[in-house]
Amino acid sequence: MLMKYVPAGIFLILIFVPLALSCASPALKPNSVVIIGDTSFTVEIADTQEKRTRGLSWRQDLTLGHGMLFVFEEEQDRHFWMKDMKISLDIAFIDQNLRIIDVYRNVPPCTGDPCPLISSSSPAQYVLEVKSGGLHAVALRSKVHIS
Repeated sequence: MLMKYVPAGIFLILIFVPLALSCASPALKPNSVVIIGDTSFTVEIADTQEKRTRGLSWRQDLTLGHGMLFVFEEEQDRHFWMKDMKISLDIAFIDQNLRIIDVYRNVPPCTGDPCPLISSSSPAQYVLEVKSGGLHAVALRSKVHIS
């Protein structure tokens, strides 16, 4: 007698478990906006180790005015590289007070092994990567606004 309910039970599990899991998943954060002076960038947020490790690697292109903001829990010396990058980038290191401490412009993809490091000159809590040319008018110590 129990066997006649098994197919119906399996059917219900196959329907309702994926539905319940999709409802329990957190909503994706919308892109944020980084404003430096008169320039704004729509950015993806890299706030987990997995997202920071992947970064913009393997992207074939990046629209001007878009990029990625790497967010760290605390301020410390930061070291980035251009491994697996397909495009040149501008990179800004930003301190905990949201001031730009370093800007590297037109950093090319890594073609050798090991890849050279791009490092902050002092502790940074955020790193902004945008398409090469995006930070051409940005000055050191500029205030950064994130929304």
